[in-house]
Amino acid sequence: MTITNTGYMPADTVAPSLAIGQGIGHDTPDLNVVPSYESELTSPQWGPRDLSKDDRFTVALDDIFLPSGGATIVYADMAIVIRYEIPIIHLKQKKIFPFISRKQTNGKVYWYSKK
Repeated sequence: MTITNTGYMPADTVAPSLAIGQGIGHDTPDLNVVPSYESELTSPQWGPRDLSKDDRFTVALDDIFLPSGGATIVYADMAIVIRYEIPIIHLKQKKIFPFISRKQTNGKVYWYSKK
């Protein structure tokens, strides 16, 4: 995933994390579950970093989550959560980017934005 500051102002202490919404490894989603994305995992390699306008950096989900024993993800509902601070006024912000995975007929798993 690539994190990019597309705003007009710099963003300080940008710190991404991975939040699990529902069922890593489940074959199908439970449509009655409304994920909260409250439990977050992060890696020291992910930051925090200060980003000027149009700056970017890339994080690998494998830094946190890599199925063991040859297991593959069939379905997962996860989000990338970005926490950052607006400089000068030191206003802390949080933005959630939810994704779901789907295993396709070719056997590969693809990630799709939920929004």
